[in-house]
Amino acid sequence: EHGGDAGGIYNLTRLENFELQKELGSDMTSVALFFVGLTHLKAGDFGEAIQVLSEAVAHLRGNVGPDEAASIYLARGYCYGQLRSVTNERGAISDFSEAIARKPDFIAAYCNRASAYTALGRPDQALADCDKALKLSPGDAATLANRSTALCQLGRFDEALVDAQAAKKAVP
Repeated sequence: EHGGDAGGIYNLTRLENFELQKELGSDMTSVALFFVGLTHLKAGDFGEAIQVLSEAVAHLRGNVGPDEAASIYLARGYCYGQLRSVTNERGAISDFSEAIARKPDFIAAYCNRASAYTALGRPDQALADCDKALKLSPGDAATLANRSTALCQLGRFDEALVDAQAAKKAVP
């Protein structure tokens, strides 16, 4: 069941999808659906957001730039991660990986994929992603916090504490 006005926006978009494609061009349909998906994400309706963002992925075409495409995959991956199940974490990892493939310097995708890896008990992979993200943006608080979690899972508590303290200092 759709929640609030966001569901209405989505239904309107689906019903008028042909008109939207005609008006924006099929390449822009994915961008329009991305914004509808973000509405659901912000409302905490992650299942509906996944559905809309999956439509956005289906409409990706050559004229949508890699940054926009990566953002769609990042948003859908984030929604999968919020649903907290093994299947959804795997979906999140897949989407974050696709975002990274499209935009190799996408710090948020590395950071979020690291979080999904730690949720699945794969701290070595999480640590590798955190290290890549920190090379791109040294001192990033979210990445340091994720690396701290991965280090804890690996039993490297002294290093985890250093990262946790650095993350705390990095937050304004």
